[in-house]
Amino acid sequence: MSSAVLLAVLRKAITLPRPLLKVRNGDVAGKREPSDVCHPPQLALSSLANADVRRKELKFMPNRTLAVLGGVVLLGWSSLAPAQSASEQTILAGISLGSGYAINLNTSNNLTNWLSNDGSELIMQYPGGQATNGFVFITHGPSIPPGNRPGQDMSAYQTLILEMKGDPGSVVYIGIKDSTQPDDGSETKIPITVSAVYQTYSIPMSKFVGVNLKSVYVLTEWVFNGSQAQNLQVRSVVYSSAPPVTTMVLPQFVFGGGWYSALYFTNLGGTPVSFQVNFIADNGGPLVVPSVGGSSVTINLSSRATSIIEAPNVGSLTDGYVSVALPIGVAGYGVFRQSVSGVPDQEAVVPLSGSSGTTSTLVWDETNFITGVAIVNPSNAGATVSVVAYDSSGRIIGTSSVLLNAGNKTTAVLRNLPGLSAVVGARGSADFVVGSGNVAVLGLRFNGSAFTSIPTTSQ
Repeated sequence: MSSAVLLAVLRKAITLPRPLLKVRNGDVAGKREPSDVCHPPQLALSSLANADVRRKELKFMPNRTLAVLGGVVLLGWSSLAPAQSASEQTILAGISLGSGYAINLNTSNNLTNWLSNDGSELIMQYPGGQATNGFVFITHGPSIPPGNRPGQDMSAYQTLILEMKGDPGSVVYIGIKDSTQPDDGSETKIPITVSAVYQTYSIPMSKFVGVNLKSVYVLTEWVFNGSQAQNLQVRSVVYSSAPPVTTMVLPQFVFGGGWYSALYFTNLGGTPVSFQVNFIADNGGPLVVPSVGGSSVTINLSSRATSIIEAPNVGSLTDGYVSVALPIGVAGYGVFRQSVSGVPDQEAVVPLSGSSGTTSTLVWDETNFITGVAIVNPSNAGATVSVVAYDSSGRIIGTSSVLLNAGNKTTAVLRNLPGLSAVVGARGSADFVVGSGNVAVLGLRFNGSAFTSIPTTSQ
């Protein structure tokens, strides 16, 4: 339903795998490695305390790192990289390792046959079962015992950025280690919940407490815990000098036909920032906003500076949504204003929604009000949004579903969604859930000509 139709309805209601790599004692796929690439077993980098868990480096040669995964070669030159001054340092691109890196894996019960690729991504199939944990890790140089490990200066970078997907709702732990940290699993690891479609995860380097960033030995590690089998795909690992960003969504952005919208942003940090604001049509294509001269605009903010983007009430009603990757320290929100002849203008402040949630919960009240919703699929794949409505006692009173293509948005009156007519005259909550991908939701509560926004809780 378009916003024009939604508003008309509201007004009317108001007035009424490839083969796995086999590694065994220096053999790859049954062929003996040269003696100069075989290393004695060592304690695994993410092993349990006091556990004698061996690691196996897939291959390291004097001039380049070669990891044979499912018949495809992972390649990275082995010249040890100096401290980086560029804006980015690539650790993994597709199945290719960056300069000077080696990839390794193991489990608590010494299984090393669960890493493969399909030519474009690494595929980690943690076996679970008798294993209590498993780990894949990328090192600076070959994997060697503690005591004389090399380290790379990564202190110029502020963010570790990974592109990953996996079993929906499963958790993988991301860590890094410096050249002096012990192999007892005590390093800081950040839990990441993944979905079935690729997402970009930005981790501030400051989160890795206790790591000497001037001498990083393990550039990235993926740690799996427990006896449950788990799948994870990874296609990019990059260190960036840019500050971490969080992609936020304003699920409804409307102008013309009696509506005005604005966006406010303030830089609360101590250094200048720059970021792009993207305007997207309901069908996922670009939304041209005449007042900004296009479908996107770059915002530059010095410390404590504030900026506003306005879309005036000019022309026919046009709507879509907004996506913005906000640097850490930048706060923002939206404003809607409705102008109706004969009554004072009505205005509401609208919060930004996260774009990485798989569940968005809305608290609604349909006793004397009408609830409108804007639902966005910010993912790069289609998704079915399941809607479950609960009354004030927690009893399910209706279910519905909404099919959204990648990057699409729809708007609706909550009570008009098939299966949700029982919300009329009641109050309660509603969960908007996707089994894969992500969802962002905004609620609007109407009472006559007055309206306000309803924030949602995302998880």
